[in-house]
Amino acid sequence: MGKHSSTIKGLIIEAQKDLTNDTKESAFALMNLGRNYWYSGQTKVGLEMLEDARQSLEKFGCTADVVLCTLYIARCYAKLCLHTERMKVGQEALRLAKVIGIDHLIGDALWNLSCCYVCTGEYDEALEVLKEALPVAERVGRPLAIAQTLEISGYTYGMKGDSLGARLGYEQAKKSYFEMERTHQTAAGVDRCNHNLQQIEAGAELRAPMLN
Repeated sequence: MGKHSSTIKGLIIEAQKDLTNDTKESAFALMNLGRNYWYSGQTKVGLEMLEDARQSLEKFGCTADVVLCTLYIARCYAKLCLHTERMKVGQEALRLAKVIGIDHLIGDALWNLSCCYVCTGEYDEALEVLKEALPVAERVGRPLAIAQTLEISGYTYGMKGDSLGARLGYEQAKKSYFEMERTHQTAAGVDRCNHNLQQIEAGAELRAPMLN
């Protein structure tokens, strides 16, 4: 834990060195600094920096980085449970990602938006977004994104009371997690899927996936 905290502190110190000038480099440094504050749990501080960074990146015409920064802002809003604000910036991130046509950013923006809809209980809307997200993840070749999309689909069907759709989603997600290299993240995914498949059989409450 101490080593991890030292790493974050080091990244923050390095980023602060580049914030003296109004340049493209200082905008990137500010985005990285805001992200590091968010990652270290200082969400409000990180959010303020990310919003400033986004304005600078917009001025310099760095559209792909504006999308990335906007998605970090969405994560801050998610951490603060500000779902309306997260939805608004998430929709803008998706719009910009589609304008520039970068698939991995489109996929990240779709993922964020689907999580927004699940958090606000708009399950039909979430499923529409997830149906769009899955082929993007497959096209880019991101196994973890594929598994996570299938898992949240299973959860969303379950919340709608569709046990067949929920079971199919979790079975496919479990298979996808299992086929990847075993890490803490993939193992946790398999465990969640196994747990929720048992919950479906028992008619019990599902464990939510990661939604931020």
